Amino acid sequence: MLQKLCKTIMNIVKLQVLERGREDFYQSINRINIARGKITAITFIAIESIILIVTLI
Repeated sequence: MLQKLCKTIMNIVKLQVLERGREDFYQSINRINIARGKITAITFIAIESIILIVTLI
């Protein structure tokens, strides 16, 4: 039942990308993922720095 539900969700969410636009699509997804990674890294470093400062005070 769980597999059927997952397959249904994947079919609903799946995007149909034309062959000629596929490379542009992948490049835009990669740019978005890199931006997310940078934001996550900066947030993690900031939170860890705050925790270190609070611990040392």
